[in-house]
Amino acid sequence: MKFRGYETFYIRNGWLSKGLQKIKGNPRFFTDKNIDATVELGIGSNMVKAIRYYLSATGLALEERGKGFSLTEFGNLVLKYDEYLQKIGTLILLHYNLATNKENATSWYFFFNEYYSTEVNKDSFLTQIKDFIKQNGEEEIAERSLTDDYDCILKTYLPKNKEKNSFEDNLECPLNELGLLVNGNKTLKIDAKKNSFNINILPEELALYIIQKNNIENQNEIKISSIEKEKKSLGKLFNLSVIETAEVLENLENKGKIKVTRTAGIETIRFLEKKSANDYLNEYYKKQVEK
Repeated sequence: MKFRGYETFYIRNGWLSKGLQKIKGNPRFFTDKNIDATVELGIGSNMVKAIRYYLSATGLALEERGKGFSLTEFGNLVLKYDEYLQKIGTLILLHYNLATNKENATSWYFFFNEYYSTEVNKDSFLTQIKDFIKQNGEEEIAERSLTDDYDCILKTYLPKNKEKNSFEDNLECPLNELGLLVNGNKTLKIDAKKNSFNINILPEELALYIIQKNNIENQNEIKISSIEKEKKSLGKLFNLSVIETAEVLENLENKGKIKVTRTAGIETIRFLEKKSANDYLNEYYKKQVEK
């Protein structure tokens, strides 16, 4: 498990794009002591460390000891088709990778998979994540680190109350465009509320990607309940209700991508195409070029 790996900084607009570009040019950009990344990127050393962390935590790049960074398939697709992270699909995938990364983005994983409160409160978050850490056999984590993680998650997803096109745009986190959190009632000590993602802008390829990605055992049929409620599932990570998840699946069935069946009272889906998760990932980005 890893906490506070981001040096207290949430993802800022432009950070991941710059990081990808630098890694593409030199895999050792972040590891070579002869390169002054603060000068190259024009930011402080702690921010450089944050970018380095997020490149790995979001699944854009892999860091290997002694070899520097290499771009993942996802990282290469983003650099080729969405270099400045402007497509909603890229933001969906960045969030998906963060929220499923139990090892290196533990608080993100906990927040979207294990923290069942829809009304977000710091005290309840701290109480529950401490129990989660203990149940996983980990040593006690300093409360300051957990509080910093909590604050960073809110800054990552909560919308900013400001005028558009201001100087503050550069301080925005692109993931707040997903709308997964809305501001709560501070008077009632509710810092935020979990909010369902707008399924009308969910690309069908990425819905299929996430469902197939979680089909670890490569089953022919997948229980709909697992897509709605299980950890790392589409419904869980995007705060979708059972009805919203059903609408997504109905849309996929209408487009001939899956078949929904009911056997002995259990609803399942079956893929009608022989494709892997990465097939859907590539299909999404290539489709963007054709638009």
